[in-house]
Amino acid sequence: MSTTAYFATIVEFILGLLFAVTAGGKLVSRAHRQAFTNLVAQHLPAPLIGVIGGAWARHTAACVAAVVVAAEAATAILLLIGPSATRSWGLLAAGGLLVAFAVVVAHALVGRQNLTCRCFGAKGRTYSWRHLLRNVVLVLATLAAWHVRLVVPAGEVQVSEAAMCLAVAAVIVAIIILNETIQIPSDERANTRSW
Repeated sequence: MSTTAYFATIVEFILGLLFAVTAGGKLVSRAHRQAFTNLVAQHLPAPLIGVIGGAWARHTAACVAAVVVAAEAATAILLLIGPSATRSWGLLAAGGLLVAFAVVVAHALVGRQNLTCRCFGAKGRTYSWRHLLRNVVLVLATLAAWHVRLVVPAGEVQVSEAAMCLAVAAVIVAIIILNETIQIPSDERANTRSW
């Protein structure tokens, strides 16, 4: 397998694992589903809420949340389980979702909304420029992998090559998830000087 094919395969595994974990994290319990639906409701435009009313706004948020989770799950399937012919479609779906997420995060940051990212379920961190940067980097990697898939024919992949790509992707995904979900308490004494 060529270096570019390795790159594309690793990106496909990273995105597939990320979307599998994000969809699963939102479906694992009622509390996780509700936390994500509440976040979606906070992103609904105020004029829409004024027109459709509170009950319909909650219903709309629940529908949008369900569509997002279904799209994440379908993207993961296309990237992880589907034949090589479907991986290009999976990359396009991943890119579209990541662009949409980046727009939502950017809108929240520009509007100075103090919202918590629910990417991986109920736990998360307040939106920051780091979330936007992560999504932009993932979009760029997705576009590069998609370009590789268009240019380089998807030849025969050995099991050992696929396993190595999956292992690299799993480590990267674990770092992304841990960075998002683990809150390391800061030691206030380390941040102050004693004179």
